[in-house]
Formats: sequence, structure tokens, C-alpha cells
Amino acid sequence: MQNGNSKGGSAKFIIVTALKLLVICALVAALVAFVNFVTKDRIELNEKLSTALALTDIYSSDDLEFYVDDNGEYAVRMTDGSDFGSCMITEIEEPLKDVDAVYTIKDNGGNVFGYCVEASPMGFKDEVGMIVAITPSVSVKDVQIISISDTKGIGDKVTKRDFLDKFTDKTYGFSQNSAELKDIVIAGSTRTSEPVTKAVDTALEQIRALVGSQKTNSEEGIENE
Repeated sequence: MQNGNSKGGSAKFIIVTALKLLVICALVAALVAFVNFVTKDRIELNEKLSTALALTDIYSSDDLEFYVDDNGEYAVRMTDGSDFGSCMITEIEEPLKDVDAVYTIKDNGGNVFGYCVEASPMGFKDEVGMIVAITPSVSVKDVQIISISDTKGIGDKVTKRDFLDKFTDKTYGFSQNSAELKDIVIAGSTRTSEPVTKAVDTALEQIRALVGSQKTNSEEGIENE
């Protein structure tokens, strides 16, 4: 009889403990969800601010300044505060691998001043956040690394100007040349520098396709008239 009571008590204890753990897990999950909900907008804003700073650095020689407006969108002005134009996201039906977003920069007259591609190729340990600024003639203006968690002193060599400056004026297809690729990739940091290099070429390919499609649409519009 005592054994029966003992077994019943043990089963009850296990059930109660399991229910308590279940409640605790549910509370923790709810708390995590709430924190994510509260901080989501702030995280997104911080990411946009980092991108705006990188764009400002890229276009500083053109006296342009990028910022995030009250609507959470990118905007661009002259460094003296006067209006310049716009920096709008461009919808891409089928983005190429590692391409996260494409932006078209236009002046007040509606003329394309340049393009920017946000990309995130996989480095040695994690994705590398980067921006590729591309000219209207589809060559590289500049490349900026905005986030990286690869090994300090090895993977993060891709943030150095002596590496990034190698991309200036490059056009689509440069990474397909083995000799040119070898000249750019950093020895000892291949697993980070090579994906970054190929992502720059991918960005050029993406804009090349975009410019081509816009030109085709424009020509079709003229024919229809």
C-alpha cells in the first residue's frame, strides 16, 4: 500500500514539475518575443544609419550626405544642407545570390547619379555586410564593409582600404579572370576576401541587368508612341 502511494506521489510530482517548467518556458518565450518586438525597429534603424554613414563616406567627394528621414527612408542632400535628389529602393524581381537590396540615386532633375547594392556574402564565420556603389556606366565607384564578425587580423583585412581600393573602376566579369581574381584575393584570408570579391562582381551583374531592362523598356515605350 505504501508503494502505491509512493508511486502516485512521484507521478504527481513529475506532472507538477513538468507543468511548472512548461509555464516558465512559455513565459520566457513570450518575454523574448516581446523584447524582439520592442527592439526590432531600433535594430533596423541602426542598420539603416550605418548604411547611410557608409554612403556618405563613399560620396563625400561629391559633397553628398545620406541620412534616414522621418519615414525611415534613405534621403540625400548636399553637405551645405540643400536638397539634392533621392535614394530610392529599386524592386528586383529575382535578386542575384547575396544581393539584399538595390538603390537608385537620382538628382532633382531625375537623372541617375549612381546605384548602390547591399550584399551579404558568407565569409569564413558569418555573413559580411557590404555596400557596392556603382556608376551609371556600371563600373565600381567604391566598396564599403558595414558589418563583419570574422577573425580579427585575418578575415577583417577586407575592411582595409588597400583591399577595397582594388575594386575601383572594375566592370562586370572581372572576378571570372583567374589572374585578376588572384591579384585581388588576400593570401591567408581567402575564405573571406574571395566571397567579398565575387559579391562585388555580382553587384555589377545585378545593375548591368537592371540598366539593360530599363533601356529595353524605354525603347519599347518609344516604339509604342
